[in-house]
Amino acid sequence: MNDQRGTVLLEFVVSSMLIIAVLLCTVNLGMAVRDKVLTAAAAREAARTMAILSGDPDRTDSEYEARQQAKQVFKALKDEDITIRSQGNRIEVIVAYKEPAVFPAIARMIGGGEWIPLTSKAVYMKNEGTFIAETAY
Repeated sequence: MNDQRGTVLLEFVVSSMLIIAVLLCTVNLGMAVRDKVLTAAAAREAARTMAILSGDPDRTDSEYEARQQAKQVFKALKDEDITIRSQGNRIEVIVAYKEPAVFPAIARMIGGGEWIPLTSKAVYMKNEGTFIAETAY
């Protein structure tokens, strides 16, 4: 009977470590998916704001306002995470965010690193007074 106690304890420790590792990976993946959705929403909102404000000749702060709108949607963004390109009637916003891996040791075990790169792009084109939106994830 005593021989089985040690075996059961060892099996419990090994299996619980595996379950905890899977749980931590799931939490990290969930956070990355949430932030990917937020980067797409931030890019879309910045492009929309830029498209609306760039049509007003009295506004000179349209790029600043677009960045502020993106940061309003996704609070973790910094100015260097947001790239805005405007050529004629085409406005392109790229949001490139580095999601920190919550559990880097586990991320490295599955081939990742300390950062998970997330990039989203939104394009607005003005066509005869209307806006055509295109978002690429």
